[in-house]
Amino acid sequence: MLKLKKGVTGFIYDSQYGCVDKIFNEPLTVEQEKLISSVINDYSVLITSDKDVNDMFEFEEDENGTVEFSVEDGLGEVIEWVK
Repeated sequence: MLKLKKGVTGFIYDSQYGCVDKIFNEPLTVEQEKLISSVINDYSVLITSDKDVNDMFEFEEDENGTVEFSVEDGLGEVIEWVK
C-alpha cells in the first residue's frame, strides 16, 4: 500500500511530465483544495490522502518486498510503500 510520507499533507502531480510540482506540509482547507483544483491545468492532480495516492499510482513490489521511487520525479519525497 502507498501512503503519504509523514509531514506531507498533499502534493500536486503533473501527469503530463510525470513529476511532483508542489508539496504541501500543512493541512489544506476544503476551500483551498477547491481553489487549487480550479487553477491547476488539465494534466495536474491534487493529491491529499492515502486513498488519492493509491487511486492515482500503481507500483509493484520487487523480489525483496520493497518499492523504489524515482528521485527525479519527486515521488520519493512525498509517498512511501507500507506493507
